Amino acid sequence: MQYMRKKYTYINIKYRQMYVRRTDSILFVIDSANSERMKECKEELDHLFREEIVPSRIPFLIILNKIDLPGAMREEEILERIGIYRHKHDFTIVNCCAITGVGLDDFVERLNASINESRLDDVRRATFQEAKEVRRT
Repeated sequence: MQYMRKKYTYINIKYRQMYVRRTDSILFVIDSANSERMKECKEELDHLFREEIVPSRIPFLIILNKIDLPGAMREEEILERIGIYRHKHDFTIVNCCAITGVGLDDFVERLNASINESRLDDVRRATFQEAKEVRRT
C-alpha cells in the first residue's frame, strides 16, 4: 500500500514471527463495531507479548477502525476488553474510519513519528556503544 509517498507492507497475522523482528512498526487493527472479536484480539496480543515476539523498540500502533458505525464500542471499553494495560509495551492508539478517511492522516503522522523516534533511538544506542568502545581502547 502506498500513502502520502510512503510505502507500507502488511502481513497476515499467521506469518507474524517471520517478519516482526525485521519491521519498523506494528499496526494492530481492531474492528470497533465487532464486540465478538475482542476475545480473539486479546488472545493475539497476549500471545505476541507472552512469547516476546515484539521487541520493545518497535512502535506498536493500535488502530480502532469503524468508529463511525452505530454500536461501535468506545476506546476505553475496547482497551479494557483486550487487556492492553497488562502489557509493558508502549502503545499509540488511533481512532479511524477507513471508508471516510477520518483519522487516517493522524494515523500516518503518528506512525511516521513513531518510526522516526525508534530509528533515532537506534542511532543513539549505536553512537553510545561506539563511544564506549573508543574509551576502552
